[in-house]
Order: sequence, then structure tokens, then C-alpha cells
Amino acid sequence: MLVTGFGPFGPNARNPTGEVALELHGRCFGGVEVHGLELPVSWSRAWTTLSEAAERLRPSALVAFGVAPRLGVSFETTARNVRGPLADVDGVALAAAESIEPDGPATLASTLPWMRLRAGPLPVVPSDDAGDYLCNYVFYRLMRTFDFIPCRGFVHTPRLWSTDTPDGRGYSQIRAAMMTVVQGVVSQGAA
Repeated sequence: MLVTGFGPFGPNARNPTGEVALELHGRCFGGVEVHGLELPVSWSRAWTTLSEAAERLRPSALVAFGVAPRLGVSFETTARNVRGPLADVDGVALAAAESIEPDGPATLASTLPWMRLRAGPLPVVPSDDAGDYLCNYVFYRLMRTFDFIPCRGFVHTPRLWSTDTPDGRGYSQIRAAMMTVVQGVVSQGAA
């Protein structure tokens, strides 16, 4: 199983999704080994990093995590073919929103068993809008590209609490939520 999170960016000077993904690396749940990977918040490097790992590992499940200003965990149900103009950590930005793949489908559905998953101590809601930043970009590309991975999708966690992100949650809550999701994918037989 491949689990990814993102590195720091913008007001998220510490991104718990990348930290927990790295912490999960090498752990086993129900006999399934987890490979954890932190993706850079970069339009070019995030996809390259993920694609190389997925092609090398050929996992049976891929759960990508990212942070968003939400109070609970959001299982993203729909990847959208749109990339917004917000700059990445490399300073790369578009002049205006555009399609990720001009000839690609407008939307792609997650194959995670999200209706049967929990997220530990945090409330869970389905979401059909992963935004137009790197989270949705990676989500769309992984749904479009990795047909050899039957169970794949994207999950948003709250941001880490800080004075800059007072809507965030504690690290232990986010960690527990991510671990519960990963364990749930395994227990559902999806990994």
C-alpha cells in the first residue's frame, strides 16, 4: 500500500500529512506493508515523485492525503480536471485556471471504499470538491493514470493547529485519523 502526504507550504509551515506518511513507512497492517512518501508542494515535482514510486511499487492501494481548512476529514469522491493559478513552493503559477488534461474527462471518481471508512477521533464527511490546487491535481492524475491500482483516492485532513491556522487540529488527532483510514482500507480488503 502506498500512502502519501504533502510537505510544508504557505501557512502550513508544518504539514502533518507528509509527516504521518513518512511515519507510516515500513509499518504493516493486517499483513500489508505501507510505503509512506512525502510529496513536494510543486506542480512539477509532486507528480513525478508519486508516479515514480507507484510504477516501482505497483501497490494494490494508494491513499493520498492533504490538508485543507476543514474541521474534519473529507473523503474526496470526485477529482476534477482543473488546475488553479496558485503558486507552488517553487514559485510556479499559471496566469489563470486551466485543464489538467485538455482532452481528459471533466471528472473521475475515487475508488476508495470511502462509505465504509472512518477517521478515528475526527468527524468524516464526503466531499466532491478537492479544490484546484496540488491536492486535486495529484488526485486527478492518480485516478487518470494508475488503472493498475484498484483502490485509490484522496483524503483531506484538517490543517495542523497554530496561531496562523486556528481552525486546525492537533497532530495526534490528525495522525490517529490518517492511521484509522489506512487500517480501514486494509480491513476492507482493498489493499
